[in-house]
Amino acid sequence: MLDALRNMVADLVLLHGLMVVHTAIVVLAFLAGPYIAWKAIRAERGLWLYLALLFPPLVCLGRIANGRECILQTWARELRGIENSWARDIYLLPESWALNVVLAAGILYVCGLMLWFAQRGAKEDTFS
Repeated sequence: MLDALRNMVADLVLLHGLMVVHTAIVVLAFLAGPYIAWKAIRAERGLWLYLALLFPPLVCLGRIANGRECILQTWARELRGIENSWARDIYLLPESWALNVVLAAGILYVCGLMLWFAQRGAKEDTFS
């Protein structure tokens, strides 16, 4: 009985840790596009810009490597004992919104990239 309780508590701790990490990843994914756009407008570069440029593609590679499914969602389902439906693995978002995170963050990222490439192209044209 005591071992079962310990295992349940350990799974809950792991699940909430996973939720914290996944929430942070979602926030960073949403901020990457606007951050890239802000750096483009200011014509600045630096380590944080390059990390913002790499972060969403790395998340997509993780999804592709896991059969087009979020790795953290797979872990959350395993911890909750759910096989074929969505398991809560992120704070603050209902399921209907959480399922569209990749699309929404991707749109912001592409908009930021377009502005960044446009700024770089305009900068190169002025120095030709």
